[in-house]
This record gives sequence, C-alpha cells and structure tokens, in this order.
Amino acid sequence: MELEYTYGLGPYAEMHESSSLSERTMSYTETWSDGEPRELTDLRIRIMEKRVDLIANEVRDSDAHAKKTEIETRELERRYEEFQAGDQFNRVYRFTESVTEKSVAECMDTLSRWARLNKDPIEIIFFSPGGNIIEGMALFDFIQGVKAQGIVVTTGATGMAASMAGILLQAGNHRWAGEQSWILIHRPSTAAMGSLFEIEDTLEWSKRLEERCINILTSRSKLTKKDIEEKWERKDWWLTSEEALEAGLVDEVSNKQII
Repeated sequence: MELEYTYGLGPYAEMHESSSLSERTMSYTETWSDGEPRELTDLRIRIMEKRVDLIANEVRDSDAHAKKTEIETRELERRYEEFQAGDQFNRVYRFTESVTEKSVAECMDTLSRWARLNKDPIEIIFFSPGGNIIEGMALFDFIQGVKAQGIVVTTGATGMAASMAGILLQAGNHRWAGEQSWILIHRPSTAAMGSLFEIEDTLEWSKRLEERCINILTSRSKLTKKDIEEKWERKDWWLTSEEALEAGLVDEVSNKQII
C-alpha cells in the first residue's frame, strides 16, 4: 500500500515561483505494508512533516538573507553615486579659506593626488579673502607645475577672490568669475620691526614682492604696470566680475561652472 502525504508551504511559496523549492505544495510518497503498525505510520507522517518544515525554513532563511543583501547593496550604490557627484570625484577643489601655510598644503596635497591619477582637467574655485604672499606664491608655482604635466587647470572666483587669492586666480589656463563675485587688487602689506637696517631690508624685500605681483597681473591681463600702480596707490582696488573681464583678469563671467 502507498501513503501519499501532501504538505503546503502556504502563501510564502508564492514569493519563490522560480525556485524548485517554491511549489505551492510538496509531496512525499511512502510505501508501507498492510501489516505495518499504525504507530509506525504516524511516525512516517511526522518525519515527512519535519522534512518539509526544514525545506520551508531553508527557503525563508535564504529569502531573508537575500533581502538583507539587497538592502546593503542599494546602500553601497547610493554612497557610490554620492561620491561620484562630489567635488573630489570631479576634480574640483574649493579654496574657501585664507591663504595660509595650512590651506596651501591641503590644496597641494589634493592636486598632487589628482595629477598622479590621470591627466583629466582640474578646477580650483576661490572664495577667499587672500592671505600670505609667500605661501600664495608657492601655490602659484605648484599650479604651474601641474599645468606643465599636460593637465588643464581652470581657476574660478565666487563671492570674492581678494588680495593673494586674486593673484592665484591668474594661475589657471582658463579663468572665470561668478556674476556677483569681486576681485580685489592691492599693494602687499608688511610689518617691520628691529633696527633701522632690518626695517630697510624688509621694505626692500616687500618692494620686490610687489614687483612679482605686478608681473603676474600684467602678464595675464590688459593692464600695464602704470595702470596697476595708479589704481592701487594707497587704496584697495575692487573690481566687479564685468570690470575684471574688461581688464583681462578673467576670461569669462559665468555661473554655469560653479556647480
């Protein structure tokens, strides 16, 4: 005699239509003799029930693991997409501090890593009140070194590129300014203490720094040395983005490159 026992997986089975374990019901067929004790038959049935329960639990555990993996994968994909949209991934550096030893070192470190990765273009956007001339000149030279590697460097200004930041703006192959941004050009400032000859030496050095600033500005603009000396004599010379474009201190006035 044959005993056929059918055990349903219930509504859960509908979630696994593609799985061999996901049939609506699962059947076991056992052969037994007429003389087999009822107790043994009951035992066979209980064994079959446990076997089906075991398979059903394996399916449920597998599905729970799959759902967890799916959630984790989506989270990783989201984080990856956010990284792709970030400035680092797109090689955009936002210089939003004063020009100091620390801010210059951080900028150099980032530009170095990008330059070593590949030759894709780099963009530096300045929103800075300016700062130290020596540190600024170090960054200016560094940007020239990046350009010498065949990498196109774009420089931009938002808000303001003042003082040394206005000089650094000139370092790029292409220079742009946001429509509402300002460029500040003024004479280098210095402080001198000590004996008379030490003060004289400091003043002489300051004049040489001033000459270098003028040379950078005249080499990248329509301005002459006389124009600059007249404009910044004993005052700050603020230029709107349109005035900077007219003077040749930027190549474009646009907001499209800010993002």
